[in-house]
Amino acid sequence: MDDNRAKESKAERREVYLALSYDNDFIWVLGGFASKLVGTSALLAKNKTKLKDFFIKIRNVAKAYYIDVYDTLEKKPGNLESLSAAEVKSLSANLGELKTSRAKLIDRVVRPLRNKYSITEEYLSDQNSKIPANVTADEVLEYWNTLSVEFDSICDEIMRISGDIKEILDNIKVED
Repeated sequence: MDDNRAKESKAERREVYLALSYDNDFIWVLGGFASKLVGTSALLAKNKTKLKDFFIKIRNVAKAYYIDVYDTLEKKPGNLESLSAAEVKSLSANLGELKTSRAKLIDRVVRPLRNKYSITEEYLSDQNSKIPANVTADEVLEYWNTLSVEFDSICDEIMRISGDIKEILDNIKVED
């Protein structure tokens, strides 16, 4: 892997970690289940697109939530008074919705995935352990399919709300 690709890969991993709030439980289990889906050449060929789409979406959510919204807010705190009263009210409401949507993503998708299999507790207690062979890639996919519609819906909601917030934040006048 060349140096530029290594840097890109590291940045991409950090975006996934950010989306998972740097929660080791979530990161380790997601990594373990993802490795189940690409454990052989045949599984890689079968699941590559699905996994790639998942990681792109979760990274986009992290960017929308943290970078487009909270990073921008952090950089412009002294300039919020340049917003109209209606914009401030809308910003406040949207920030509340955004936090609620992110909590839904964790509570309805990430945590259930973590808690699904009895092996998760064992896996988390010894991070050098492997997801047992008796949990198949098909089982992981079957369970993921029960969560994926909600995952897509919540991610779309987070990105929509983040876009609305970014639109408001773009109206902030920065004084030189």
